[in-house]
Amino acid sequence: MKELSRVIAFGALLIFWASGYADGNWTGEIGKITVFEDASAYVIISNPRNGPVATFDCTQNVVYLGVKNTPANHALLSQVMMAYSTSKTIRFGVRGTGASCESTYITAE
Repeated sequence: MKELSRVIAFGALLIFWASGYADGNWTGEIGKITVFEDASAYVIISNPRNGPVATFDCTQNVVYLGVKNTPANHALLSQVMMAYSTSKTIRFGVRGTGASCESTYITAE
């Protein structure tokens, strides 16, 4: 019985943790690209829309290219630079909320 309660508690914790980091697919434009000395990078999304929920819940519309404070995914950075230079609308995936939003993919439309 004690083992079952541990499994249930772990499952509840896992569900709670995963709910804050669910992927969401959005449409928007790239307003600004910032690349740091440590090779981490983020974009500021202009006009985020068509997402899975009513409001885009990333602080100041900042989305990191890959994992926050680690070197950016080169493929994502390349796609972002192309989309920014051509002013194309993008479709992008986001994992996380608040100050920890991370991009899972970016597609130029």
